[in-house]
Amino acid sequence: MLRLALPPDEALKPLRAAGLDPVSYDQVRAHPGIALVDAGARYYQSERCDGLVAIGGGSSIDTAKGIGVVAVHGGSIGQYEWARIRSTRDPSAHRHPNHRGYGQRGQRSGP
Repeated sequence: MLRLALPPDEALKPLRAAGLDPVSYDQVRAHPGIALVDAGARYYQSERCDGLVAIGGGSSIDTAKGIGVVAVHGGSIGQYEWARIRSTRDPSAHRHPNHRGYGQRGQRSGP
C-alpha cells in the first residue's frame, strides 16, 4: 500500500475486511526520485508483498508502478527509465486516483 494523503488505518480497513494483511509504504512524495522507488522495492520484497495498491494522484501511482518493475526485474528503476519492459510476472497493481483529473475510476493492471 502506498500512502500519500489518507490516514493509513482508513485506507487499509477495506483490505483487512477482505481478509488481506496489507502493509503501508508512506514515503511517497511529489515527483518521486530513483532512491525513493528503489527503497520502496526493497520494502516490498522485505515484507514479502504480492501486489500493490496506490491511493492518490500521479506520484503515488508512478511510485507503485516503479516499485513493481524493480521488485520483479531487479536492479534500480534508473535502469528502466526509457525501456519498454513487458512481463506477465509484474505484481498486480490496483490504482485509485483521488483527484479531479482522473475522476473516481479505478484502474487495474497486471495478471
